[in-house]
Amino acid sequence: MNTRKNVNGASEQTAHNENLLIGAKINDKWGFIDQNGKWVIEPQFERVSIFQKNGLATVQMNGKFGFIDGTGKWIAQPQFDKASGFAENGFVCVQINDKYGFFDQTGKWGIEPQFDNAISFADNGLAGAKINGKWGFIDKAGKWVIEPQFDEVWRFDKNGWARVGINGQIGFIDQTGKWVIEPQFDWVDNFQDNGLAKVKIDGKWGLIDQTGKWVIEPQFECVWEFDKNGLAIAKINDKWGVIDQTGKWVIEPQFDRIWEFEGNNLARVARVMMNDKFGLIDNKGRVVIEPEFDELDSFAEGLAGAKIDGKWGFVDKDGNWIIEPQFDYVCEFAKNDLAIAEKNGKWGVIDQTGKWVIEPWLDMIREFYNGLAAAEMNGKWGIISQTRKWIVTPKYECATLYEGILFVQENEKWGIVDQEGKIIAQPQFDEIIN
Repeated sequence: MNTRKNVNGASEQTAHNENLLIGAKINDKWGFIDQNGKWVIEPQFERVSIFQKNGLATVQMNGKFGFIDGTGKWIAQPQFDKASGFAENGFVCVQINDKYGFFDQTGKWGIEPQFDNAISFADNGLAGAKINGKWGFIDKAGKWVIEPQFDEVWRFDKNGWARVGINGQIGFIDQTGKWVIEPQFDWVDNFQDNGLAKVKIDGKWGLIDQTGKWVIEPQFECVWEFDKNGLAIAKINDKWGVIDQTGKWVIEPQFDRIWEFEGNNLARVARVMMNDKFGLIDNKGRVVIEPEFDELDSFAEGLAGAKIDGKWGFVDKDGNWIIEPQFDYVCEFAKNDLAIAEKNGKWGVIDQTGKWVIEPWLDMIREFYNGLAAAEMNGKWGIISQTRKWIVTPKYECATLYEGILFVQENEKWGIVDQEGKIIAQPQFDEIIN
């Protein structure tokens, strides 16, 4: 199956957000510009990240990482060999001189670098740290809460347990370091909301409860997480089916593949006996749509793109053709009930009746953002509205929208235009972060 973006990529943030900072590159250096293309933080860095929720960005200078605020002020000078993202407690895991420690968002060392390795803090205030070849857990003061003794560890989960490995086996500990499930598995996942965890032993997957007792014996080659309906997709003897929380087959293993259940208890499937054709079944195993399609997308706004005999159309959840197969390619419907479609090598936009809102005369069109989309015609890009009006005449090498800002490319440089097509910032940037 192909992955396609929908027609409406709008977010809650608008172009009027004066605090929006965008990473931009010029003369091989990165800095940050505002929505008008003016430098807020001059280009000086080798790499930059987006700004995080705490208002800080990670930047690299002279091969080292540091942190800056939205004015460009150094919160931590570039000194770190590695840096992760900030945790909720304001600490970030960093590496310096082959040792790991934690820096806080005020610009001070929270925990001096002393560990051979470390992972970020979990919500319970504990972080995994490694010293002398063994892992344990520390608190925000750097004090060992659980002494280093494990070969590998993962972050604590929301249930207050952490997966840890010792002597090639994995189990679960609580926040005091006490074993709640002894190490005995080759692999484990965190516990799901239904109180079950997927575990692997001797090459087979099963499920245990929080006492470590087998609820479903290890037998599957693969098993997915349970969905909100209490069903999980599982594979056995190279065939896929669906089980309930007791391990009973709700849908016998018979398919080459099953995709996730959707909101109306629907799943996409491909069946070998039907020559790799796609159909639809419900959670009781009833065939809703016979496997007859060459491709079948997930449902969006009540319709799914379906391909048969080389053409795409849209079907409803009963398999009825709502829009007859006639297109070379389609994207899923968005919340504005519009979808991008290709016909005879040209792109346009259709509504849920199949009527062209924008006739297929474009070389390419991207997702709409608040009623605007970047589009290509005769090898040139511009910005078009849902009413088929060119907001920015197609004359650029490329165009894109980011947080409501209209970026255009000319002579391999990016600039910014307003919604009347007037240049706000001349094309000058080598790259932008979007």
